[in-house]
Amino acid sequence: MEIIYGLLFTYNIENTDNLEREALISSKNANKEKELTEIFDALTKPEFLAYTKF
Repeated sequence: MEIIYGLLFTYNIENTDNLEREALISSKNANKEKELTEIFDALTKPEFLAYTKF
């Protein structure tokens, strides 16, 4: 569950002070594959790639 929470936290507009991120999330329709991919590429992918191996 912690992994899912961490993944979904990226998209929670209630827990951010970043207006640009909030605007991006709220401007997309997650039911459209292209728009969901755009959100993933902009928010999730950079977070994932920032992790380092221990």
